[in-house]
Amino acid sequence: MPDKQFTLPVLDYPIKPIDNFKLAAARKTPVWFPNAATDFQSLYPSDVLENFKVFPWGDEEETVYFDEWGCQWKYVPSAYGAMLDPNGKPVVDDVLKWKEQAKFPEFKFKDCDFMEKEYDPNKVLHMDIFQGATERLVGLLGGYTEAMLALAEEPEACSDFINAFIDWKIALVDKLFEKYPINFVTYHDDYGTQRDTFFSEKMMEDLVLEPTRRLIKHVKSKGAIFELHTCGKVERFVKYFLDLDIDFLWIQPSANDMPKMKKEIGDKIGFLDFNERVFNPAPTPEEVVESVHYTLETFGKSGGAYIHMFIIDPESTWNYVFELFNYSREFYDKERGE
Repeated sequence: MPDKQFTLPVLDYPIKPIDNFKLAAARKTPVWFPNAATDFQSLYPSDVLENFKVFPWGDEEETVYFDEWGCQWKYVPSAYGAMLDPNGKPVVDDVLKWKEQAKFPEFKFKDCDFMEKEYDPNKVLHMDIFQGATERLVGLLGGYTEAMLALAEEPEACSDFINAFIDWKIALVDKLFEKYPINFVTYHDDYGTQRDTFFSEKMMEDLVLEPTRRLIKHVKSKGAIFELHTCGKVERFVKYFLDLDIDFLWIQPSANDMPKMKKEIGDKIGFLDFNERVFNPAPTPEEVVESVHYTLETFGKSGGAYIHMFIIDPESTWNYVFELFNYSREFYDKERGE
């Protein structure tokens, strides 16, 4: 992620960004290609709840910290992310004991003046609710080896935990929606490595699919748009993503053939393009234009996509925002026959 906030172009929006994003989410032709950098406001549970934590973005050294469940993590600056600390102890040492050992965090709101001082009703209000059911099981048990063995050896106990976790996550969603007019929710549940999924299709069907469906239906019943983020090579789970009726899928282009997937899926699921082609600190103007055109021509048809900026050079960031907005206006005008 960029470690600085840059001044971005002031764009001449013909409609509100939230209305444009709703068009893209419905796979209808938007007016421009939605860009989270300009069209979104984001909140995290850690922004508004006292005992919720997020890993320390921007730290230049490895940092060990504990999350709200008591799991020990290590933030790794070079990866812009955190991993379970191998020196930590599992919170749950036996999945059969999860009811006694796993303490579900309470929801205690802290003072937050976001609504009074920052909220813009014209933009998308995005809330990332972070770790999903299988990720949390992995965290509590101390790693993927322990969690995958638990799924195979004690499916009933794992199913009980996953359902209880989803109940808790639904309660969290309810609390957040009581306080904030959220439009868009992202839920993270990693299902794979660079080679394949962690668990089988049968495990997905028997243990994960229906609880996840309950959460998605609950979020969407509130009028919000739903995004699933999952790391790893998860192409064989696409049929489940379609069945779950998610609005956007955020996956790794390094592990999945996303252009092929877009051709096969069409407009049945929207995609997040994370703009990894211009991750280098200072892409040339020509590389910026090439990347914008690739994004629109690969993912932009009929909407159903948006982008997160991943550029850290101020001039390139400005160029990308400006080029994306203007080229996508032309792209969608043509699509509407205007």
